[in-house]
Amino acid sequence: KKKADDLLDALRENKLIERLPITPLTLSLISILFDETDYEIPATITDIYAKFNDLVVGRAIVSSKIEYIDVNFRERILSIYGYHLMTRKDHQPLSYEDFIDFFVDKFADKSKQIKGGSFEEGLEYIVKNTGILYVKDNTYVCFAHDTYMEYYAAVEIFNFHREDECLLVENFFDMMWQNVAVFYAGITKDMDDFAKNINKKLKEAGII
Repeated sequence: KKKADDLLDALRENKLIERLPITPLTLSLISILFDETDYEIPATITDIYAKFNDLVVGRAIVSSKIEYIDVNFRERILSIYGYHLMTRKDHQPLSYEDFIDFFVDKFADKSKQIKGGSFEEGLEYIVKNTGILYVKDNTYVCFAHDTYMEYYAAVEIFNFHREDECLLVENFFDMMWQNVAVFYAGITKDMDDFAKNINKKLKEAGII
């Protein structure tokens, strides 16, 4: 009980508890992080999600069935999908069949090079066993919480679509895009130009 109380106190002190999705996955991951880091909670929401990502793609997926898909590739599946949904109208998720087809087409060359199992099996495992994605109504591949989608979209933009930084500014008053922008800012660390563009957006709207 003392350890649980210490964890809650740390989360409240950092004002992060209200910004985390209260799901079994999140509670389990934050407990693991808290235990492994001598009760220190990362300072920003982005740092917490980065730690979550390390656990999910590096440890949670340990089945021999998908050992042939490396950690970076697992993260890329999640980041591409988060980015894809953020840029779709109403963030509409893909059906399971379309999800598989989308990635098989996108990684046609890589999927042919994978050894030890099929590319489709790896995708299926990521959907059904990470806790980040799930199949809704036996049809749609969804993120378990919008913040997961927003975090992975920010990762994808930072790593592969810096030209889309303008989307974060243009759509800043959309709450979901604003969350992506917050995650993105946390990833960039050095973000003078980005911050200036956000401030300009706020001034033009008469907010500051």
